[in-house]
Amino acid sequence: MSWHAIRKINVATGIVSILAVLFFSIVVVTSSIAGEKHISAVTEPWPPYMGPKLIDNGFLPQVLEAAFRRVGYSVDVEFKAWEDALNDVKTGQKDVLCGAYYAVEREQYLVYSEPVAEAQDVLFAKAGKKNSYQQLTDLKPYKIGVVSGAVHGKEFDAAEFLTKEAVSQRDQNIRKLLVDKIDLMAGPRDVINYMIKRDFPLFVNKIVAIDPPLSTNKIYFCFSKKINGYQNLVAAFADGLAQIKNDGTFESLAQIHDIKVIW
Repeated sequence: MSWHAIRKINVATGIVSILAVLFFSIVVVTSSIAGEKHISAVTEPWPPYMGPKLIDNGFLPQVLEAAFRRVGYSVDVEFKAWEDALNDVKTGQKDVLCGAYYAVEREQYLVYSEPVAEAQDVLFAKAGKKNSYQQLTDLKPYKIGVVSGAVHGKEFDAAEFLTKEAVSQRDQNIRKLLVDKIDLMAGPRDVINYMIKRDFPLFVNKIVAIDPPLSTNKIYFCFSKKINGYQNLVAAFADGLAQIKNDGTFESLAQIHDIKVIW
């Protein structure tokens, strides 16, 4: 083999090596950027606001995804029991809690967005058993089903004189109420009514909401303070949310899912 041929081979080999290094560098940089632009969110199934059986996971996940998409982020939403979802964001395993009521103690580990919707928590009873109460002390004789880690109403949650039984899933309380293992059940009016119609259609008229409501709560997105640079995520979401409100996307999503929103 001539000296010129050997030289050509060495040059070609060198070019291939350089291209390989450049390609690897691009892949690493691209992967790094992609990682920085991805948001992990978690929540519980909470129809009609959100749930894996709803169109595109429902209104709240769609708002989260639409807002972040405007500012260059992708979003992945996982559904699990509420207490587990809350703990994932509290410990920084997830970036965002998708849809939550305000509770002052949560501000230790969460940053709240502006409110995006509103829900009313009430007590439910079997039809014909109890249809009203005047004050919380009237509920002392009753066994009341609640969801572990959930906020139902400030005064109700603080009422240690009440007998409350916690479960991890809301449908567990519906089943317990139907077979008289509990007397009352606390939960969001829209959510419980939706679940009864969907999962317990034969009992639509067997479970009723009673007055007065426990609370009226605004619904927020919450960001984990355990995430590095969480302030940037909060600001980015606020920017994206403003954009989808200004161009009508937010209102369109609310209409599609028949959700009452907060402006």
